[in-house]
Amino acid sequence: MKKAAGVSRHRSATDPVAGQRASAIVGADLSTRDRVTQLLLEQGATTAAQLGSALGLSPAAIRRHLDAMLADGDVIARDQTIHGHRGRGRPAKVFVLTEAARIRCGTHHYDNMATAALRWIARNGGSEAVQTFAAEQVSALE
Repeated sequence: MKKAAGVSRHRSATDPVAGQRASAIVGADLSTRDRVTQLLLEQGATTAAQLGSALGLSPAAIRRHLDAMLADGDVIARDQTIHGHRGRGRPAKVFVLTEAARIRCGTHHYDNMATAALRWIARNGGSEAVQTFAAEQVSALE
């Protein structure tokens, strides 16, 4: 550590200001990881670029979080399946939550099936079909 006029240029870990800054960074990481986790729950297999676009972050920033989540055993990566001609470069990786991460989130497999079904209805029947389905479900509950 260099000193200028007897004052350290870097703050130590015991310095309250440095500690607050470190806590803010860790808090931001957890918040972003929570958001990544939520998107993976909602969307299923997703690339870093897709996650970054949804969260307003660069794919490199998302990859840093995904690398930590890989190390923690919260996600797995696999090559993206491309139908038809694939462009240059290595294939994109898609990331999915592990079963252990899903359990910690309190979700069940039927959640994914229901989400996939709603996406299919929207894709094939339009958003009006999803609204009609939802209205029928709510009226049955009422």
